[in-house]
Amino acid sequence: MLEDVMRAVVVQQPGTVDALEPGEVPAPAPGSGEITIEVEYAGVGFVDTLFRAGAFDFPTPFIPGIEVTGRVREVGDGVTGFEAGQPVGALLNDFGRAPRAGGYAEVATAPRLHGRAHPRRRRPGPHRRRAGERGDRLAGAARPGAALRP
Repeated sequence: MLEDVMRAVVVQQPGTVDALEPGEVPAPAPGSGEITIEVEYAGVGFVDTLFRAGAFDFPTPFIPGIEVTGRVREVGDGVTGFEAGQPVGALLNDFGRAPRAGGYAEVATAPRLHGRAHPRRRRPGPHRRRAGERGDRLAGAARPGAALRP
């Protein structure tokens, strides 16, 4: 049985890095055309700092993080080409709007069109490309929960 609650970093009100608050929130379930992802790595980018600081008129509370890699947790109705446990990378276009989960959480929700299955021979993780190597991986910068550890 899947957990109903997950750990996440939540922004209650825009502000400095101190606005990032660890907490527990309901774990999302996929809607029609969506997948949920057990987050292994979440990208930390400039756009995340803009959302946290309140640069956009964005409803709070929200879970920041717009890019993740991990494994498919659940598949919503109408989604094909994905199965539970499959490695995946995704851009999250709803930016963690409640109750949807952004990347700074144990579980994130992504539209099927924004998820990309990783070839089985590759494992999502830190970028380690060598000279001459080609690829299209999302680069993960932090493990979920890293900000939650003392």
